[in-house]
Amino acid sequence: MEAELETLELRLQQLLHTMQALRAENLSLRQQLAAARDLERQQDAKIDLARQRLGALTEHLPADEP
Repeated sequence: MEAELETLELRLQQLLHTMQALRAENLSLRQQLAAARDLERQQDAKIDLARQRLGALTEHLPADEP
């Protein structure tokens, strides 16, 4: 009976350790995801700005004449 309790205690400690490690990893992944989404928004804004500038520049180009 004592050996079974020790085994159970060891397994419980391992489970708690694994749970803590997974929580830390989950937090890290959430932070990485938030940073990636922020970077994506910034890149989208830059692309939109570049698109607008190109549109404005093409309006000033002379029309093609055959």
